[in-house]
Amino acid sequence: MTHKLLVVDDELISMELMKAVFHEERYSLDFAHNGKEAFEKVLFKGVRPHLYSECRIKDSQDNKLINDNGYDLIITDIKMPLMSGITFYKEIVKCAPCMRKQIVFLSAFTDEHEERKFLRENRCAYVKKPFNLRELRTVVNSRLKKNSL
Repeated sequence: MTHKLLVVDDELISMELMKAVFHEERYSLDFAHNGKEAFEKVLFKGVRPHLYSECRIKDSQDNKLINDNGYDLIITDIKMPLMSGITFYKEIVKCAPCMRKQIVFLSAFTDEHEERKFLRENRCAYVKKPFNLRELRTVVNSRLKKNSL
């Protein structure tokens, strides 16, 4: 089965690097430029039902359960316009708590204390920017493996 990843970043160079790295892994990629766009994509596409049978995202308009063709993992930057990665995480986890283990953060740690505190308290996986491609691949593959157990 091909893993489906959502990459959320406002920096084109980061998106292009991830496209190159995960193309080699033969992963299917989707992109969003900020947390707001990513949130809408996740609400529309949901999460993969085979990963978490108890995980359902409710559609705010008609209360349907949406989870077909969803993402196996989301890679998101922390600092972005419109909605930060941290706000995106909090909003998604409100809708679908099981997704907390499906998100990997990227951070340059410009506001180190608050970002590190958030990542530590929520036990989030992260890769420091500028990221090492091997490290990014390792963290993503490890998280995908844990999520599929």
